[in-house]
Amino acid sequence: MEEDPEDALTWKMLGITRIKQGKHAGAEEALKQAVKLDDKNVDYWKGLGITRGLQGNHAGAEEALKQAVNLDGKDADSWKGLGMTRGLQGNHAGAEEALKQAVKLDDKDADSWKWLGVARRLQKNHAGAEEALKQAVNLDGKDADSWKGLGMARWLQGNHAGAEKALKQAVNLDPTNPGSLDALGIVSYTNCFDSRRQLRSS
Repeated sequence: MEEDPEDALTWKMLGITRIKQGKHAGAEEALKQAVKLDDKNVDYWKGLGITRGLQGNHAGAEEALKQAVNLDGKDADSWKGLGMTRGLQGNHAGAEEALKQAVKLDDKDADSWKWLGVARRLQKNHAGAEEALKQAVNLDGKDADSWKGLGMARWLQGNHAGAEKALKQAVNLDPTNPGSLDALGIVSYTNCFDSRRQLRSS
């Protein structure tokens, strides 16, 4: 940093450049310097959290993102990042808490709704997961993962017809996804079996 080694913004820009180049360790080094020079800047902490997450250091990412939300509790992206990194550490209740805050601040972010649905499903709150994932697909109907999640949430509540409908949409959007194909096959078989059983009992 020959121009001005005490300029936090320059360090931030260097960090972003390195992230784009895939140099995540170097990006972290630059962003650590940025927050050292200006520890009140939310974007610097957020960037540091992102680059740590990209290296698989989810505990370090959480630490940085907590600083971000402490500095600005109305930054939806920071809450989303915090929720995702908590989920990746298995803290699904903590993830839900952060993601609920994210969608409260920005209810048009399909990604936040999707991850909220995932966090709820992993806590076996399947009705809550369905509610969140319906919001996700309403906002972004082209996200195959959201449709798959919606299908699984419905399946786990015994709504096999609704599950099949959502999973068909997931497969149409991403025909190569083995998880969606396998789930659709199981649900379709179950629906067929249930229909035959009802016919026999009538």
